[in-house]
Amino acid sequence: MSGLGMQRMTRKEFDAWRAPQIVEYAAEMARNARRATDDLMAQSRREFAELLPHGVDTPGHRLLIAFVPETGRRIGWLWIAEREADGGKVAWIYDIVVEENLRGRGYGRALMAEAEVQAREMGLTRIALNVFGDNAIARSLYGSSGYHETARQMAKDL
Repeated sequence: MSGLGMQRMTRKEFDAWRAPQIVEYAAEMARNARRATDDLMAQSRREFAELLPHGVDTPGHRLLIAFVPETGRRIGWLWIAEREADGGKVAWIYDIVVEENLRGRGYGRALMAEAEVQAREMGLTRIALNVFGDNAIARSLYGSSGYHETARQMAKDL
């Protein structure tokens, strides 16, 4: 597979991207917290509003569309930003997604490599992310890409 093309999300693309991502984030939280998605929608909306108050133009955030250069076919996106974590500034991957019908072809690994390029361009020397416990495929990709666990949250239903 050749390299990915990357371009900044336009305002129009951001507007189309935002609403489904709020729903998906609430659903991921719900699956992992064993709560109803509806209960977590307000939290998801609030977090997106706090993180991206100026949408695609929020300083320090890069919202990027990944595509195949030869065909222009969109394959996914990357949301990365500078953030305080681990006692210093890091590049934080908020979201990294390959379109469902294109998974298993190496695009996820290519997007992880692109995240490193973006982090270096931002002048950062550490990259971090959070992954939900039920996402075994992503956890495997991150581990095989050199990421290691720095914390683990656990819960028990009573």
